Amino acid sequence: MISKILVALSDHSAPILLPAAIDLARQHQARVIALHVVDPSPCFGAAEHYDGGVVFEALEAQGRRTARHIADVLAAAACEAHTHMILLPLSGLTTGGAIGALAEEHGADLILLGARKTRWPWWLREDVAKDVRRATRTPLRFVPDAGAEGGARRPSRTANARKLGGYA
Repeated sequence: MISKILVALSDHSAPILLPAAIDLARQHQARVIALHVVDPSPCFGAAEHYDGGVVFEALEAQGRRTARHIADVLAAAACEAHTHMILLPLSGLTTGGAIGALAEEHGADLILLGARKTRWPWWLREDVAKDVRRATRTPLRFVPDAGAEGGARRPSRTANARKLGGYA
């Protein structure tokens, strides 16, 4: 039985994951634990050229706005929910580690994540699902992006070129 669902949200995944979490919570009469993780580390590379403190504060403020929006959406849907925001450099965790730690802390029965999109340079990006699996034994469910042909992956440029007899 599912009584607590942890849903890990970002600005771009919220429109896809929130409705899925709300539907699942209604089906199982479960509580939603919404988590928004703010990771300013990609901005640290430009810190020598810009005021890092200002960038950090702006990202934190945006994270708080996102968390408030998520809480408002869940309240409007009449879902029993808790909303959290974690700022990564202060927590000492990776994104996946933060998700797993919160799942353990709250005793979540299921974790909802957005389907991973592989982009170049993939080796520079954190494998969130892998880190979540390291941090918790809570089952994961991936919600596909409905914008990509009903959730299916879009063919690559190379695949399209092969179909047309050309090269990418």
